[in-house]
Amino acid sequence: MYRIRMRVALFALVVVTLWAPSSVRVDAQAGQVLTMASISTMAFGPDGTLFAADNQNAAIVALDLGAQASAGAPGARGLDALDEKLAAMLGTGAAEVTITDLAVHPRTRNAYVSAMRGQGAGAAPTLFRIDGTGKIDLVSMSGLKSQRVELPNAPAAGGTGRGNARTNVVTDMAFADGKLWVAGLSNEEFASKLRAIPYPFTKADGGTSVEIYHGNHRQLETRSPVNAFVPYTIDNKPYLLAGYT
Repeated sequence: MYRIRMRVALFALVVVTLWAPSSVRVDAQAGQVLTMASISTMAFGPDGTLFAADNQNAAIVALDLGAQASAGAPGARGLDALDEKLAAMLGTGAAEVTITDLAVHPRTRNAYVSAMRGQGAGAAPTLFRIDGTGKIDLVSMSGLKSQRVELPNAPAAGGTGRGNARTNVVTDMAFADGKLWVAGLSNEEFASKLRAIPYPFTKADGGTSVEIYHGNHRQLETRSPVNAFVPYTIDNKPYLLAGYT
């Protein structure tokens, strides 16, 4: 179990102290067949490995994008009506495309956009790249080198809207100190979890419960996940700045 210190400020802002940094080794490996039922939260490692959450399967997949990572012009150009443009590429309507996240490649600065095509059980994960000229490419995930790790104690699938905790198995991710830091929900009483998963993947443990006392509610928040966080360093000490909503 990891030792965590927290400072709570207004609006449930949290600072989580990590341990000292070590060397980073990131290496997406072959040997696992890429299977994803969904795609939501994404994060890049410093070498360009893309980590993508598959909340439906309560798993995280690491992808080596290979030559596709350097196929576009450097940078990323902002685009209007992006959902309509992605839908047109998929041969469907904008109402059938749900954009789930955006992550920027650390070297090319291209923007990668994850989306679900379709609704309900028939929805399929898709991935796009937007380069500095505004060109959009559909990234083929077939045949990519990949690794996969399943998250234990995940909420059961089912429910709708905010009642479906499975959609928040992973709410945010970031790579730091040779580990993938993952925030989200579990099936435990204190459902909010923070996990540190070494990479290359072996397995994920149960994570550490994140317990916040809400002054206005006058009670512990047991089912509110960290919505977003950012790793940073002050005086050579690494921290996570995290926020609840």
